[in-house]
Amino acid sequence: MENIKNKLINAPVVHFDETGVRVNGKNRWLHSAGNEKYTYLQTHVKRGKIATKEIGILPNFRGVAVHDFWKSYFAYCLCLHALCNAHIIRELVGITENFNQEWAEKMKPFFMK
Repeated sequence: MENIKNKLINAPVVHFDETGVRVNGKNRWLHSAGNEKYTYLQTHVKRGKIATKEIGILPNFRGVAVHDFWKSYFAYCLCLHALCNAHIIRELVGITENFNQEWAEKMKPFFMK
């Protein structure tokens, strides 16, 4: 696992995300860091900066961090930040469905491969 952490810390681009999971009947956060070659997963009781600091990848990362809009990611200044297209598309769908905004639907193709 330490080898994977080091590979990701030194990679040019890494995607970071987190999602809620149940572990032994308790709510936890599953944090992920990955690229096309490596994936690191770790559960933690916290979602934000306390968890990312303890996991140790993002605080040492110097490349481009691709992630959602979660504020904790932007606390790291040693890397560049890029917003994940999948998360942007999800926001555009929400704007279209909840607020009936035509412009949001028209923007989606710009974020799709």
